[in-house]
Amino acid sequence: MAANSAQKSKQKNRHVEYILLAQFDIDKGSVIKHQFPRPTGVEEQLLAELMLPDGAHKRDDDWTVFFLNRGQAENNANSSDGKKGSLSSGKNSTQKMEAYAYQYSQTDDTQQGWDMLSQDIMSIIIHPNMILINSADGKHNYQIEYHEALEYTQLETMFSCVLVDATTALGLRFTNTSDENVFLNKIDQMIKTAVDPTSTPTPSPAPTKEKEKEKKEATTTTPAEGDEPMPFLYCLNFLHNMKDDTVKRGAVVRSLAVCTRLNYIHIYKPFMMLALQKYFQNPSEEVLADLFDAFNGMDLDQMPRLNYNQKIILRTTTDRTKLVHPTSINYIGRSMSVQIPLHMFPDEVGDYSVITLVQKFGPAVTTIYNALLCQKRVLFIGHGCSAGEVCNYVLAACHTVCPPLTGLIGRVFPYTNLCYLDFLTVPGYVTGVTNPMFEEHPEWWDLCCNINTGKVTLNPSLITDVLDKYASLDADLMAEVNYNVSAHYGEDKVRSIFQDYTQHLIDLVFDEEEFADEATKFTELDLNKVRLEAWKKTITYQHHIANREIRTKMSAIKDPLVAKYVRKLRKKKSLPALEMIGIYTLFLEAIKTEDQLTEFLSYLPESNGGLYPISVSLFHSNQAVRKSAVELLGRINRMTAGSPFASTMNPFLSLAYDRNVKEFSSSA
Repeated sequence: MAANSAQKSKQKNRHVEYILLAQFDIDKGSVIKHQFPRPTGVEEQLLAELMLPDGAHKRDDDWTVFFLNRGQAENNANSSDGKKGSLSSGKNSTQKMEAYAYQYSQTDDTQQGWDMLSQDIMSIIIHPNMILINSADGKHNYQIEYHEALEYTQLETMFSCVLVDATTALGLRFTNTSDENVFLNKIDQMIKTAVDPTSTPTPSPAPTKEKEKEKKEATTTTPAEGDEPMPFLYCLNFLHNMKDDTVKRGAVVRSLAVCTRLNYIHIYKPFMMLALQKYFQNPSEEVLADLFDAFNGMDLDQMPRLNYNQKIILRTTTDRTKLVHPTSINYIGRSMSVQIPLHMFPDEVGDYSVITLVQKFGPAVTTIYNALLCQKRVLFIGHGCSAGEVCNYVLAACHTVCPPLTGLIGRVFPYTNLCYLDFLTVPGYVTGVTNPMFEEHPEWWDLCCNINTGKVTLNPSLITDVLDKYASLDADLMAEVNYNVSAHYGEDKVRSIFQDYTQHLIDLVFDEEEFADEATKFTELDLNKVRLEAWKKTITYQHHIANREIRTKMSAIKDPLVAKYVRKLRKKKSLPALEMIGIYTLFLEAIKTEDQLTEFLSYLPESNGGLYPISVSLFHSNQAVRKSAVELLGRINRMTAGSPFASTMNPFLSLAYDRNVKEFSSSA
């Protein structure tokens, strides 16, 4: 019993759950070679496709991201088979094969025959309800679904003709008879099911004992984990294309993936590069075991565990050294330092750049922003781009709304391909692809963001003649963003602008925003009404409601008026002296402990002026107001959490504080 408890404790404290190794096999295609220390439970073919993205052979290296154990997000997509440890809650039933494609041509009675469409072999992906055929260059794309003229003819062994639609005949030369049989059986099934919906699909060939064993191993978890909930895993994947003239195609393509509970996945990059290099030299599971032990040996016991308020404060500080925790990873006989970011929230992944997103899409970034806010289906497409570049834009886009929103990451698929279309059933998915066929299916997306052109296209069915009232507000947002980008204020500053903008919209929904007057409030609510109502129907809204309830219960400051009055001081240019005295009296009563002060300071982010709304009261004409401000600032300065804030006051305000302290000390 004690041993079992110790084992569970060890697993709970583990940073990395799996190390995976995939390889492209000239005969079998993309395959998983190793899953260490045990199978993930995800279908191997799907993992292999994610780890070896389309066009992998065209570049030397690539970095991609995927997620495992999404939980509720994928249960919404398919509730039929919610097995543990799966990428998708439903079983992936696609089959992939290859064939050369031909089109029939006839110029006259003497010149007729089949012309090859492309010198490159075509990819064929069989889904439950359709077949997708596409070329690597994206020039030839076909989708076969049932239609009244659907039929096929086997012209010779491994060469068949199929009517893609009523007027298009496509010839396919397969590389083996097994693939041809699977393809033709699928066409048969589509025809029979349409004629008789109760007909039984043609069964696949019985699996061999070896295949059954592989399947069992791929879906089995260890007994020690059987009753434990599977954690959400962030997976970073590194692909390397090693040139080798002694093998077919002249190169060996392998990729290494790390599946971890930690969202700052970028810290693993240098170690993964070294490990994959070692694997090329010595292709054994021992390489994965060494890396697994090194990552889980990283000491995080001394790392501060910051709460929500502390992270909010840290995100706005100008002292960069306080944003990271230094530690080290021992690997290949050396101790190498790493910097752990302390200010990240779960929906933030890696170190992907919002500035890059802004520079690519310009003013259209606000269209992407509103689509994410309102839970629209967002597709990023980069034909000819690396899968890593596509991932960068997807994850950077998420950073425009998270924080303060949460719950988006469960709907994000940084990279996917035609082999995995289950994500299409996930409400408000965000994904990245390199295959241009996705763009040709507007029924699959609400917003298509073309990385090649920087153009953002709204689904035609969503286009109306009514202009978005909030367009002028978004224009002001982008003006501020562009100014800060051009002035080189940096990534953190740009993210904070989007964060403040999103928080403003949240405050409008919950009537927690302060305005200079009622007319301004009415105008602001009217301009934002459409998107605020849309947000209230989203998953991120439900997450926010749940998080509000938790934070309210755990709040160190029990009086909700404290936050309200802070907002009032920040927005109102002047208030009656009697009201100001009442506000400071409330502050002094509510802020007495370190936790209470930390929460109070989170209402006053440094990026929005920090203590300025308090310190400006040092110039108030009423002596009682000035005295209350001095007492509050003095208390802040004496407490651990507040002294850094007090030290950042500008010299003019500091002099005013000292002058008031002397005045009230002498009159005491």
